[in-house]
Amino acid sequence: MNSIDFGTLLTTIFVVVDDWYREQVKKTTLLKPGVKASMSDSEIMNWC
Repeated sequence: MNSIDFGTLLTTIFVVVDDWYREQVKKTTLLKPGVKASMSDSEIMNWC
């Protein structure tokens, strides 16, 4: 049985969730008024 390290697992989960978020959720927030953000939501969450 093959195993992957914890960091690779977390990165894989993050990428899958981020791709899903961009496809499904972000479409509903495109009409928000205001200045366009310079960072994506996932970049902000990762930075904090």
